[in-house]
Amino acid sequence: MEYTVNCPGQESCVYTPGSNTKRYAAVADNPLWIVGGTKTLEVTVYLTGSSTPLAKSTADLKWDPPFDPSACSTSATANFVV
Repeated sequence: MEYTVNCPGQESCVYTPGSNTKRYAAVADNPLWIVGGTKTLEVTVYLTGSSTPLAKSTADLKWDPPFDPSACSTSATANFVV
């Protein structure tokens, strides 16, 4: 399977230009480097090579440690399952 990610209100979810339309291989492309402070992530899952969505999910990301825009950035993780 493959998936795309989209972040409403942001130009991109990940640190790659044009990433909102990029397809990731569900088996190999884990984890993703999500832009710090991202709160909402939309994931659409496709059968490899298909244009018909199999599933669509919205996740509210909970960062650990919590993201603080007024401080220096630190490594944090957020997990989602579709």
